[in-house]
Amino acid sequence: MEKKNNIRIKDSIDRKTILKALSIVKKGMVFDLGMEINRRVYGQNPDVFPYSLIFESTPEDLKRQLQDIEKDSKLSGSNEVIISSIHFSTHIDALCHIIYEDKVAGEFNSKDIRKKDGWKKLGAETIPPIVGRAVLLDIAKYKGVEKLEGSYKISLEDIKGYLKEKKMNIESGDIACIRTGMSKEFYNPDYLKEGPGVSKEGAEWLAQKGIYAIGIDYASIDALPWKDFNNCAHLQLLYKDRIYIIEALNLEELSKENISEFLIICSAPKFTGCSGSWIRPVALV
Repeated sequence: MEKKNNIRIKDSIDRKTILKALSIVKKGMVFDLGMEINRRVYGQNPDVFPYSLIFESTPEDLKRQLQDIEKDSKLSGSNEVIISSIHFSTHIDALCHIIYEDKVAGEFNSKDIRKKDGWKKLGAETIPPIVGRAVLLDIAKYKGVEKLEGSYKISLEDIKGYLKEKKMNIESGDIACIRTGMSKEFYNPDYLKEGPGVSKEGAEWLAQKGIYAIGIDYASIDALPWKDFNNCAHLQLLYKDRIYIIEALNLEELSKENISEFLIICSAPKFTGCSGSWIRPVALV
């Protein structure tokens, strides 16, 4: 970690680790790990801030504007405005997303680093581009099911059992991507009512292994309905260990191809002061 303005910012993955991860790519195959962002996400669940897209400039409006400049212009185009929660569809949580006992990232008073129009420190603009080795923890397949049912909490035993079966290790700098099979329910109106997540013990163990980030193919790293707020994965990862959380990944194609290790490239737009950001990560093998 390095100090910037007395705030410790999470470092990027080191060069040696990145170069090692680049060697994973042998076949030239690319997998899109992002879900769509639209008003159908989560089955238009009323508990989620609604997604709305409107035209700032319609093709007709812009055509008229351009013809006012050049009468014979046949050019047109469009521009849109989106209103939505940033923690919607495939996104990454910034370190300021979780506050515990009025503190952020374990030590900073939330009131000192927040202003009315966003976070002064630790916002989405501080999230570095993520390039590194990713490991698919296909827990649904390991358990022999299409998707984990109910609010199942993925245990430390599940994680260790999967890694043992695959003869794989979690290494420092890795991005752990956990598949529950819930991508198939992405447009189901009941999607957010109940869903699987990672146990606090599982998250803590992965953090101790030195992971840089963790991803899951559900809207929450914690099982829903969310309970035991003082002992949850969000708190362990963001607040205690300063590990980024990626939610609502699409891991189905990787699972179908039985891919357990891949290079991940994940970059977040620099929404200054936001506690998260939309992303469109890709996997390469």
